Amino acid sequence: MDMILSSRNPIEKIYPEVVLTDKDGYKSVDYSRLTPVLVEAIKELKKENDRLKSEVGNMKSDYDNRIKKLESVLGAKAEK
Repeated sequence: MDMILSSRNPIEKIYPEVVLTDKDGYKSVDYSRLTPVLVEAIKELKKENDRLKSEVGNMKSDYDNRIKKLESVLGAKAEK
């Protein structure tokens, strides 16, 4: 599927190989040629998302451990 480009669309600067120009100078995008680029971008985003989920999990575990430690210290002081 092709779509006519506006002058505000930066895709030609980034991926000039997917931009087609007809005999009248109208430009369009061959989106089928963008599929591999989009698949790679999704893979990179998934990898980053997985890393961030892991980091949040580690932070939550650390937070939980600190809370338990504080509760035990405060509980011990309250018993005295």
